[in-house]
Amino acid sequence: MPRPLRRIGTVLKYGAIHRVIDLGRLIPVSRTKATANTIQSLLNSVAPLRRRVEKNMELALGPGNVPANASADYFHKLGMWISHAGQMYHRGVVDSGLLDWMVFDDSEVILEEALSRGKGVIFAVPHLIAHELTAAIMARKYPTVGLVRESKYEPHMRVKMHYYNTAGQCKVIFRPRRGNVASDMRVCTRTLKEGNILVITPDLLAGPSDGVKVNLLGHGVNLRPGIVSLSMVTGAPVVSAFLQWEDDRVLIHCREIEEYSRAGDRARTMTTGMQHWCDLFSEYLRQCPGSWQFWLDRHWSGVWQRGAGDGAK
Repeated sequence: MPRPLRRIGTVLKYGAIHRVIDLGRLIPVSRTKATANTIQSLLNSVAPLRRRVEKNMELALGPGNVPANASADYFHKLGMWISHAGQMYHRGVVDSGLLDWMVFDDSEVILEEALSRGKGVIFAVPHLIAHELTAAIMARKYPTVGLVRESKYEPHMRVKMHYYNTAGQCKVIFRPRRGNVASDMRVCTRTLKEGNILVITPDLLAGPSDGVKVNLLGHGVNLRPGIVSLSMVTGAPVVSAFLQWEDDRVLIHCREIEEYSRAGDRARTMTTGMQHWCDLFSEYLRQCPGSWQFWLDRHWSGVWQRGAGDGAK
């Protein structure tokens, strides 16, 4: 898409999101679910969006492997997320009802065990719908820091900053879009050494020079190995987490604790560690494809369109 048209698309997209968030000031918390249903219907009725989601799911998972109504599930979750985000934006974590909607399941003991080791925790959660709210939930009990990308669209950056300010005790590190890996590592290392839980989203595509080649759903991709390299440098354990959606709430589910030593072949350790995380993520996507934000992302769309096996190991 030509750059001017892409710019117009950005303005329209974020303009629509911001107007919906503004409505959260007028809509009572008791109408959160009804608002979500309305948003879902509107999004699902936009045929180009629906077709793009369906196509990307089929390309990623393979023909015949996409669960029935997966795209409808995707728009349903987007609606729930946008509606809850609008409430939190204006009312904060407690008064928005967020603490009733998103909770840890019994696997919270895994996070507590990792935190008790005294080296901080790398909380690895992909860009699932509503994933950033996990930081707000954790910050109610644990020292939590979120690593968030700076938005290149200034009006959206202002909204982002206010949104995270209302998330309560969660501290936020805004990663500059033109930042470099070395400066990111220094900030994250210091955060972990202070004993914090550092929330990181590992599913961001990288170039060959700053990523490692891994296999996701049979597709070869380059991902930044930050969760592994930070564990190697600081000794902090990695806890992989995913979201399980139920009828009236979302469960935060921690999978396991992993630690990575700086001894031995460091490049191999980073690749092996990231491949392990991708295997967990692939398993989750096959079961819950409608939970991932990035089905409409143009960079990930390019990955799926290249075809399975292209660059895969």
